[in-house]
Amino acid sequence: MAVYAAVKAGHQDGVSIARITRVPIGSVYSVLARLEVQGVLVSEEERVARGIGRPAKRLYRVIAPLPGLERLLAVLVYGGLTP
Repeated sequence: MAVYAAVKAGHQDGVSIARITRVPIGSVYSVLARLEVQGVLVSEEERVARGIGRPAKRLYRVIAPLPGLERLLAVLVYGGLTP
C-alpha cells in the first residue's frame, strides 16, 4: 500500500519510492513488478538519462486503482461497517 501511495503521490522511480516509504529497495521493486502485472501501474524507461551519462531509471505511474483499496479504506475508517 505504501509503494502504491508513493507512486500515486508522484514518486516515479524505485529509489525515491524506497526513500519516502522506508521500504527496502528490493521489496519496492518486487511490489512495483507485481502492481505492473496486475495492471495497476505502467512503467517506461527514462529518456533523458542517455544524454547525461548514467543508466536510465524505470519510471512508474498509476493507471488503475489498487485492488481492494475501497474495502481496506472502509475497514480503516468505519471499522469494517459498510452499507
